[in-house]
Amino acid sequence: MPPAPGCPSPAGPVAPPDVLVSVGDGPGILATHGSSTLVTCTMSSASDVVSSEPPAGIAAAPGDLLSLSLPAGWRFLHWEGSDRPAAGEGGNVWPGVDTPDRPARIEVPVPARKGDSIAGYTLWVIRDDGRVVGQVDIVVQVTIS
Repeated sequence: MPPAPGCPSPAGPVAPPDVLVSVGDGPGILATHGSSTLVTCTMSSASDVVSSEPPAGIAAAPGDLLSLSLPAGWRFLHWEGSDRPAAGEGGNVWPGVDTPDRPARIEVPVPARKGDSIAGYTLWVIRDDGRVVGQVDIVVQVTIS
């Protein structure tokens, strides 16, 4: 269960943070946003988005880790994910992982299969000031060589 957001609420609307995806410290790409819900002490906003297929994304090798990074001012609380082939059937699920130290960057496994996969993540995030808590869904295409 995420913490309750602190008061007062931010002045003005709050957008879900972008998530930069990279392999290790390599160059990154922005993940494709899916649905999100952000909560302050006085309101909540939800954006229901049908995730589109992400464009060609990240190249990785078996056993690599993906780095998911948030912009300044945001931290991770929890993540969980899944992947599936870009074409075809099947999939894997990664159970939820809490991040009690609230990092701005986490590492997650790459899909186990070779070729193109679509990896999706549900991320619980919090703003540094604690006044916004939310859930953000992202997807990224990962090519395993």
